[in-house]
Amino acid sequence: MKKNFIDVKDDFVSTLNRQKKLTAIVIGAVVVLVVSLFIIVPKVQANIRSSEIKSLVSQEKLAKKASYLDFKTADQFISEKTAVTVLFSIPGGDIYD
Repeated sequence: MKKNFIDVKDDFVSTLNRQKKLTAIVIGAVVVLVVSLFIIVPKVQANIRSSEIKSLVSQEKLAKKASYLDFKTADQFISEKTAVTVLFSIPGGDIYD
C-alpha cells in the first residue's frame, strides 16, 4: 500500500526523535560546514585573484610605464587619488591555459 506524504513525514520525524544525538551531530556538522565555507571561500578567491594578476603582468615591463596596484589595497588607493586609470585583463597565462 502506498504511503502518503503525511505518513512519510511522520516516519521521518519519529526516526529523528529516536536518534536525537545523531541528528544533533549531523545538524551541527552542516552548520559548521556552511559557516566555514562563507568564511574561507572569499579569502581563497582573493588570494587566487591576486596570484592571477601577478602572473599576468610582468613586473619589469610594468615598472617602466605604470605601477602595479595590489588587489587587496586597490579600493583604498583609488579612493585616495583624484584620478586613476586602472587596466583589467582576462586571466590567461602559464598557469591558466
